[in-house]
Amino acid sequence: MSESTFAAVVEEDDFWQMCELSFGGRKQGRNGCGTGESSSGDLADAKDREPLWVALRIYNLTQLDLVAQTIYARMRIYMTWQLNPEELETLDELGRSSAYARAAVPTQCDSDAFAALQKPRLAMYSAQSLEEGERVFYVLDWNKGLVMATWQARVTWSVRINFKRLPVDTQEVPLTFNLNYRDDAARWRLQVVACDFHSYCMHFQGGAWRLTPPRAIQTVTRSVIVSFYLQRRPLYYLIKIDFVIGLLTGLSFLAHSNRLEEFSDRTELLMTIILALVVYLYVVQDGLPKASYLTFLDEHCYACLIFLCVQLMWIACLDPQDEEWGAITLYISAGTFVAYHATWLLRMLY
Repeated sequence: MSESTFAAVVEEDDFWQMCELSFGGRKQGRNGCGTGESSSGDLADAKDREPLWVALRIYNLTQLDLVAQTIYARMRIYMTWQLNPEELETLDELGRSSAYARAAVPTQCDSDAFAALQKPRLAMYSAQSLEEGERVFYVLDWNKGLVMATWQARVTWSVRINFKRLPVDTQEVPLTFNLNYRDDAARWRLQVVACDFHSYCMHFQGGAWRLTPPRAIQTVTRSVIVSFYLQRRPLYYLIKIDFVIGLLTGLSFLAHSNRLEEFSDRTELLMTIILALVVYLYVVQDGLPKASYLTFLDEHCYACLIFLCVQLMWIACLDPQDEEWGAITLYISAGTFVAYHATWLLRMLY
């Protein structure tokens, strides 16, 4: 299986200049030899071709902009796929126009082909994004298989993924999904459930991420499997979390002691509000990951941060005889976090 690598570059987002897109595949001609060009004779042997695969590798997870539980990966991809003529038979079965089949593999870009391709749930692009003379791929999503075609143009490909939970205790974690393929007894995977002119919406299925060895791309007959590799977050991320949690915990313990008795309630409350504001700005400025990307560690960190802030305000506002209950719950929360986080950190380092 041959492999080629293409750079994914986006003008408005410097992060995607750190990404790498790879794809590979081999199609058999009538003589059984692999060929890199597409012709009408080779299209008849489309069923003998091996499935193609695509891999987008993300090198730095900390720079991802995760908003509203989605990632929008706007990139320019240059590659060529082959058309499977058997899938064109589904056009009539689905009530599509036969003119679309004739325009699926045009020799050059023209307005008629654009008009035929611009239909809901068929193409990944709009006519405004196409330019003649450059290679790119587009995918047509049908119920009976994946339609792939050769097109001499350029398009902007958008990807949207809903992140629910992702383990972070491995060096590289591939998020594997495949297009238009269902196998409930097979691996956990993401599946494309909807597409429009500009993006695929890939939703998490199976209740857990599927861990595979690094760079493991698996193929299934008549399908294309894509893997996203997310790099483990660096150690300084954990150090920053420890610093914030330790600072809040230390101030909370200090608030329970007799050292603050000389301060007035107003000063104590003001200090708590300022501290809560600092923590909020720290989270917003990417000191901690966005709430849309949560591992168990992240969820616990956020829970501890919120709980500690609430406890500080509670201690500052309540009467001295009620502070005992706040101290007990605070000690339990801090102890739970320290025990869990220490175990997680030792497991990652050793």
